[in-house]
Amino acid sequence: MTDLVRVAADRVITAAGLVHHGWVRVAGDRIVAVGTDDGSSGVGDPADEQTCWFPGATIVPGFVDVH
Repeated sequence: MTDLVRVAADRVITAAGLVHHGWVRVAGDRIVAVGTDDGSSGVGDPADEQTCWFPGATIVPGFVDVH
């Protein structure tokens, strides 16, 4: 079984644009979902998910600094 962790912040920047009050769901070492707190992403909330909240922070999932 893989532990699910939701990393939530005030802003999430994706290829599609800026998400306010968003989150990134991680299973093991993989990003499995990105969504919003308002439920418009259509992604459900697993009961066994741990949430880590970072107020004032910005998350950029999948960003790799190659420099």
